[in-house]
Amino acid sequence: MLKETPFDRLMSWFFVHRRDLPWRRDRSFYSVLVSEMMLQQTQVVRVLGYYARFMNRFPTLEALAQASLEDVYIVWSGLGYYRRARYLWEAARLLVKEGVPPKGGWESVPGLGQYTISALRAFALNECVGVLDANVKRVLARFRGISSLKEKRLWEVITTFVVYGVRRGYEPRDVNEAFMELGALVCGRERRCYLCPFQRVCCTYLRGEDIFYVREKKSYTKVQERCIAYLKDDGKVWVVQGERWRKGLWDLPLWKEKLEEGERLGGFVLEYGVTHHRVERQVEVYRVKQMAGWEGGRWVMVTSPEVALGSPARRCLEFLQDFVTIPQNLS
Repeated sequence: MLKETPFDRLMSWFFVHRRDLPWRRDRSFYSVLVSEMMLQQTQVVRVLGYYARFMNRFPTLEALAQASLEDVYIVWSGLGYYRRARYLWEAARLLVKEGVPPKGGWESVPGLGQYTISALRAFALNECVGVLDANVKRVLARFRGISSLKEKRLWEVITTFVVYGVRRGYEPRDVNEAFMELGALVCGRERRCYLCPFQRVCCTYLRGEDIFYVREKKSYTKVQERCIAYLKDDGKVWVVQGERWRKGLWDLPLWKEKLEEGERLGGFVLEYGVTHHRVERQVEVYRVKQMAGWEGGRWVMVTSPEVALGSPARRCLEFLQDFVTIPQNLS
């Protein structure tokens, strides 16, 4: 029998403490693809509800490929970074056509970078490859005392650990997830070394100081945008196809698209972030009658729009509910 190593202690810890996540219960290629696309730049706890709804609406790769992009956006609505939804839909259409793996190689699939390709190969196909995310980077840097965070070296390190783990009888997907869980639950921004199975052999713990420093967030560019909310007495608001960050989604029209004055009801301001921008959105609210000749948009109910909205637009409609309900309550 092989002597227990720190690596074995990590795996034992993982099998006891790993989180019960739906995409770990279902190891199908499709479930892993959906979860990995959703988890990009989004925390696990926030993804859980969206993942369940998405899989209920589009239970198979074929179902997703046959859906319209707008239907996909509607189910995705609120999760943000809608480019991921479009890439996922495009990937489904290509994979249904070409199969898994695709004839043109993984790089031919829309929206798949090195990390996502590795995750699909490791978690869905159980291939002997390493997966390097932010949690794994942090664990490796602290454990091995790596001051340089050059990804090429860290990819080599995690792949070496996966190969070693397979030789000791573990599955590639479990080895990768063990390192991820250690980073998520123990070796986070603040170290919880007293819980760590690597404690006795960790460079950071043994030297008593942390060579890994969490990088400060990039500076953000401030942007101002001005929008108009046209409301009708029946509680509907005029929306148009979004621009820039929200192509394919519906949003309030920009001030440059002003169609008529109407009765000004007031306004509000909200802030949101997208990529490396911090946006201040100013919204002017007008009561109007439905005018003939309005094109390029549609009227939707403020309370139940039933179209794919970006997060800023959805928040705007929440504000607008007061402009609809307060006059009704006072009449």
